Amino acid sequence: MTTNESMSTANRIADEIKSLSPTNLRLKYMEVFGESPTSNSRPGLIKKIVKALVERAEMERARQAAAPARRRRGQPVTGADAPAAPGDASTGERGAHEASGERVAERDPRLPPPGTVIEKLDRRGAIRCKCTVLEHGIRYAGKEYRSLSAAAKAAMEDLGLKGAANAYLFWGLIRQAARKDATEILDKAGQRYLRSVESLNGCRASMTDEMKNRIKEMLARQGERLAEAAREF
Repeated sequence: MTTNESMSTANRIADEIKSLSPTNLRLKYMEVFGESPTSNSRPGLIKKIVKALVERAEMERARQAAAPARRRRGQPVTGADAPAAPGDASTGERGAHEASGERVAERDPRLPPPGTVIEKLDRRGAIRCKCTVLEHGIRYAGKEYRSLSAAAKAAMEDLGLKGAANAYLFWGLIRQAARKDATEILDKAGQRYLRSVESLNGCRASMTDEMKNRIKEMLARQGERLAEAAREF
């Protein structure tokens, strides 16, 4: 890969990564490196992800460039360098990509076994959409895609969803990590609420009886709602 090609690839990847939300950026890091980031620095995470993806792209291009020479020398060509088998229905769009000279993407080892049906469910457990894992791609809505991301993008368009999303998160293959402990968030919110109530108590002397009664009613209703939420949790 030439310097210009490398810079172009880096700029393209950087633009895609920069558009991710903080949560999706961390998920992308986990997708690329297989572990959670130890830093919350957005520029640092972007730099590491872009560097890793550019290096992978350069290695992939080098393998493709070396494949014809190995064939001429009679050496075996396997894995990512192997040409697509014509007429193989399990490979989705292989025929079209082979005709255009485009290499079929190597199967992502993080995917479930071929034949697995992945269902995206809503909060009530109803199926919103689903796809099937193939040996060299993903089948969604009767069409075969070369990657889980491409299938997720098509599904998002069908569902009317906009923006970028982590494909593994979209299909429910990974869970979105909570930014903070839920109890910590709730405790801080409760403390802010109590401080607000205490500040009102300090102003009671200047309040009318009507205002005091309204505040009492509001606090009573809010207490009832909190008690109901506690019972339903």
